[in-house]
Amino acid sequence: MKWRRRSLSRKKRYFMGGELSDQDGLDASAEQSSFRAVDAETYFRPSCLPVLNTAIESSFFDPYIDKPVKSIHLPQSLTLAPDKTILHYFSVLREAENLTREKAGGCGTVGQAHIPFPLAYAFFSPSYHKKHSYKAFLASFEGIGQTHLIKFNRLEDLRYFVEIETIQGSNQNVTFFAYYHGIVQLEKQNGRFQIGRMTWYGEDFLCAAYHLWQHNAESSLDIKFGKWC
Repeated sequence: MKWRRRSLSRKKRYFMGGELSDQDGLDASAEQSSFRAVDAETYFRPSCLPVLNTAIESSFFDPYIDKPVKSIHLPQSLTLAPDKTILHYFSVLREAENLTREKAGGCGTVGQAHIPFPLAYAFFSPSYHKKHSYKAFLASFEGIGQTHLIKFNRLEDLRYFVEIETIQGSNQNVTFFAYYHGIVQLEKQNGRFQIGRMTWYGEDFLCAAYHLWQHNAESSLDIKFGKWC
């Protein structure tokens, strides 16, 4: 996959008391594979937590390029166990990108662009598909340029706690990191574990920094259930 140069407006905007100029586009003609030879995580992430969603290689997507959504069928091995479903779903999503003019970011091809989204949609159950069309599913990722799974733990039955780190675009022509935690509910269908529902909660770091210990999950657990009490 070749990197493409995006044309960026040179118009300056008044921002935070000064003039904000767009960044220069990169002359990136090298193959993406050569870029992968460097330690890309140095540039992708501020967190020290390791990325967990690394179970899918980029070549996995090749047979599915330009295939209609309804004709996509995942290999059964991806969903034969609950943990595998979680890891493979987020591994497919890792380099999925739906940046728009309103929520822009990057100066070339970002990851696998839209290619992973139809495969990610195939991880969901038939009941989920009835409630949410693929068009709505794709639109729900508007502004997302990268997704990293940094925590997941099984709670009870087929419910999982997950935490993700995302790189998002903005109308300021800059990207930023945002973190979310939530619950993923799985369903068992014909021996396979599919996603039936997901609920997300955004993490506001200004709340944690300026308010009480209850806003820090690790401190809250230690105080409520540890040796403090």
